[in-house]
Amino acid sequence: MTGWWLRLSVRSRITLVAATVTLLALVLLAPVTSALQGTLLLDAADADLHAHLDTAVTAVGEGRLPTTTPGDIVLRVLDRGGTPVDGGPPAPLDAHQIESLDAADGVLDTVASPPRRWVGTVATAPDGAQRLVVAGAVLVGFDQAQSLAFRW
Repeated sequence: MTGWWLRLSVRSRITLVAATVTLLALVLLAPVTSALQGTLLLDAADADLHAHLDTAVTAVGEGRLPTTTPGDIVLRVLDRGGTPVDGGPPAPLDAHQIESLDAADGVLDTVASPPRRWVGTVATAPDGAQRLVVAGAVLVGFDQAQSLAFRW
């Protein structure tokens, strides 16, 4: 086996080793970049949602309902148990998701099609009532980006 290797020129051996190392690095980095891609998409969505959430929390603190935002962002005001207090229909969130949002943890709803990201926080209304204010947005292209990244 070493006979063919020794018959190669030094330039060929260096080229073969460099190509092999590059291939291995790419194969090992592909899953890592796929995972990071999802994280970057969620971080970008969270930044946008938190900006709208902050405005909504201010409105609730002043005794107003948050104004509807143009686009795909949904703002809801719920009691701490998840019952709407903003006059809207029930929020598309289950009890576990409400609990996570109440703890200020983001929720990624991958069951919804397309997936939806939710963030929330508790705000105090002027009458002292605790309200769960949530903001959600559709993650257009999230499924496709994740599946393409892992497919190859």
